[in-house]
Amino acid sequence: SGLGTKAGLTIATALQSQHCKLTNLDLAANWLGAKVGLAIATALQSEHCKLTILELSHNELHAEAGLAIAATLHSEHCKLTNLKLFGNGLGSEAGLAIAAALQSEHCKLTNLVLCNNNLGAEAGLAIAAALQSEHCKLADLNLCNNNLDAEATLAIAAALPSADL
Repeated sequence: SGLGTKAGLTIATALQSQHCKLTNLDLAANWLGAKVGLAIATALQSEHCKLTILELSHNELHAEAGLAIAATLHSEHCKLTNLKLFGNGLGSEAGLAIAAALQSEHCKLTNLVLCNNNLGAEAGLAIAAALQSEHCKLADLNLCNNNLDAEATLAIAAALPSADL
């Protein structure tokens, strides 16, 4: 059941209002779908949207909304620092787009959860490259259960900062 499309679209519209004061929004497990995901991505690009924390796990967003959210992360107006997209079937293409966004000077994310999205090895390698970018601000990253192969996993591990002992 969940909130449904109409309520999701209403929320997305409200986020663009100069009167909306929300900085933290949890819409997990509402099965909102790609249409609402696209509307929320548009709202995040509004100069009036104040969200810094967004929980959209288990909403059947799929690749289309994943790509839109990735594009939003490039926007100077997007203020998100914490984004959870667990279990949305984003796939490799959205994973690649999110990896590219992490390298944007405008991307402010410090915490990203992408578990159970079937990102695959290619997106895993792209995320590893993103972690090495001077613009990547991530401090917390969760990629569990994404069909990352050994090469992608090793690349991610190699990209993590380590202390010289």
